[in-house]
Amino acid sequence: MSVIATIGSNAPYVGLLGTVLGIMLTFSTIGSQGYVDATGVMFGLALALKATAIGLVVAIPSIVFHNYLVRKVKVALLRWDALNAEEDQKKDGDVVPKPVKSARL
Repeated sequence: MSVIATIGSNAPYVGLLGTVLGIMLTFSTIGSQGYVDATGVMFGLALALKATAIGLVVAIPSIVFHNYLVRKVKVALLRWDALNAEEDQKKDGDVVPKPVKSARL
């Protein structure tokens, strides 16, 4: 799960890096040509925006999937604790309460 969290948290930065590099490439092209070519500028900016979009397309599903897995683990741990609480109480000699039906999580 840490890999998914790492991908999700760093993908926007990769997209941002692509955006910055695309804009730098565009300005570099403008500077080397000595004049502003609208086609070249739009192409460079389009590449920069594509890099941002790809970063977001990777990050958003990764974070959603990570949160889904974290929730599943929490639910599984709570169920485990609920099932084993009775056995733990029997070992300690405590009075065991009747199990309560839990709401579906």
